Amino acid sequence: MEANGVSKSDVPPALLKKAFYIFIFIMLIRVFVALSLGLADDETYHWTWTRHLELSYFDHPGMIAWPVWISTNLFGDNTFAIRMPAFLLYLGSCIFTFKLSRDLFGERSALVAVFLMLFTPLWGFGGFVSAPELPFFFLWILGAWVFWQGVRPDLQVWSVKKTWLWLGVIMGLGLNSKFPMIFLAPGFGLYLLASRERRKDLLTPWPWIAILITVVLCAPIFIWNMQNDW
Repeated sequence: MEANGVSKSDVPPALLKKAFYIFIFIMLIRVFVALSLGLADDETYHWTWTRHLELSYFDHPGMIAWPVWISTNLFGDNTFAIRMPAFLLYLGSCIFTFKLSRDLFGERSALVAVFLMLFTPLWGFGGFVSAPELPFFFLWILGAWVFWQGVRPDLQVWSVKKTWLWLGVIMGLGLNSKFPMIFLAPGFGLYLLASRERRKDLLTPWPWIAILITVVLCAPIFIWNMQNDW
């Protein structure tokens, strides 16, 4: 990594190209496996939620059901439609894990991070299963990447306004996936407090507007719980 914080390539282009081809090959295998195996108990249960779409549910908020509802309404009630949102979310998670790791630590570390995702038991062998963890992790890593675009010391890619408006949306959707998404926010706040250059962002209205957006997007959870006596 260069002194100004910009990641330079620490992987030969030929090796990077081979890694890309291997990644595509593994993802194609995942598609084949996902279409060959029957639905797991949990994803069958989550699929039943789409038959009676709600703002939230007793076990989890509604995020896992909403994209599956869209997919099954477009492509029918089949394994492909039920698992397609999970596959796209997993693919997105890999992409933004690579992008964030590359910016922070270089391309070699980014490749290691992505291939760990491909071969660890939870994400490597269960990442195609339609479950709340898929949108949760995607929105978590996307939120971390968006925050980095607004505070990176080498160049501020995004304005304070754009960064926090997107973070408000991402945090709201993330909380509609799984409640532990809330633990990402203190990390943002601690970074800003610890950074002399970025501390001033807290004096702008945008972080507080982001909190308001998050609360508004969590309205389905609040409304559903009010309707069901908490």
